[in-house]
Amino acid sequence: MRIGIIGAGAAGLAAASVLKSEHDLVVFEQQDQLGGLWNYRSDPDLGTLYPTLRTNLPRELMAFWDFPFGDKFSDSTTGDFPGHRNVLNYLTAYAEYQGLISSIKFSTTVKSITPEPQSRGWTLTTGSNQKAFFDAIVVANGHYNQPRLPEIKGRQTFPGTITHSKNYRDPSAFRSQRVMIWGTAASGQDLSREISGEAQQVFLSGNQGPSVKTSQRSNVSYHADPVKIDGHTVYLSDKTAISHIDSVIYCTGYNYVFPFLSNEIIDVTDNLVSPLYKDIIHPEHPTLAFIGIPYLIIPFPLFITQAAWFAAVLGGYHKLPARQAMKEEIAQKITSFQQKNIKPWHYHRLGDLQGPYMDSLINDYGGHPVPNRFHQLAKSAQLSRQKDPDGFRKLNVRQILAQVPE
Repeated sequence: MRIGIIGAGAAGLAAASVLKSEHDLVVFEQQDQLGGLWNYRSDPDLGTLYPTLRTNLPRELMAFWDFPFGDKFSDSTTGDFPGHRNVLNYLTAYAEYQGLISSIKFSTTVKSITPEPQSRGWTLTTGSNQKAFFDAIVVANGHYNQPRLPEIKGRQTFPGTITHSKNYRDPSAFRSQRVMIWGTAASGQDLSREISGEAQQVFLSGNQGPSVKTSQRSNVSYHADPVKIDGHTVYLSDKTAISHIDSVIYCTGYNYVFPFLSNEIIDVTDNLVSPLYKDIIHPEHPTLAFIGIPYLIIPFPLFITQAAWFAAVLGGYHKLPARQAMKEEIAQKITSFQQKNIKPWHYHRLGDLQGPYMDSLINDYGGHPVPNRFHQLAKSAQLSRQKDPDGFRKLNVRQILAQVPE
């Protein structure tokens, strides 16, 4: 089969590495270099990372199964938690190891993908209006580009600076300020640590509130979600208020965006991408797959597992349920989330469910089980982050594996 892959980031490279042995591939990458998210750009319009960013996962967990993230991709300043340059070097080496570079069309945007009902294939049109036919399409364009900016009542009254973590590059911009950071996940924790070295006070606000592990820094405090802004005062969901705020930084994630696909094919409402069976395949279009939709994940191994599952579907090694059965399973999953009061924008969140999710995919296609060490290290790494959000990156893998619950 001839397969088009959109994106040469980690997800696209994973898909290409799995599919290349049995199929003819073309990978479309809009940038002039592979790496996707990990391709650092100083211009926020072109990239998402800030200069000092390091992973919150040890490099052993970051690695693809067949390509260790060895010492040659690290350095003395990053240890077992690589910086973005280390990850980009690793991805570049992986693409070379897999022989993928020649299959990538760089500086090529994809304008549209339209189904061809007669052949069940797809016509892909590039930004330069060149057309090509593919038997299957893999969407691996990532979801860390368009900031998600939830509305706060009265936001327009705020006289200070409101920005998103995507635009963050340097903590000195917040020197001597009282800064509110909305979002207590990885980016919120990391930015609060960096900015607290320059700011007068950092107020880390989010739905976890004070239940998250408190930073060791005396000028970082944890608070509930903001619900209203009135001038320099921010009112919170727990009926408290914080005054004299100079800047607000949204660490509220990103929107899923697929500008090359019609809304009739894929719907994104409240950041729920639907309909997707197993978070991968479209029930009406089983030759259209999405790699990398779930978040709060250990990414590279997940991408490989999803790609292997789709390869088994294309190769006939795994037979999909009937179309209606897939739709019913998707509907049941959504109903279950609704009954648990989970918001739609959290439906693709995996977290502790990544292990069972990967196991279910592997069981479908008959792959090798996930190594026990992977599960052990994942759990220990999570414990180390929870116990010391400021200092967990100082640990090596041996020290991480020694972590035990408090």
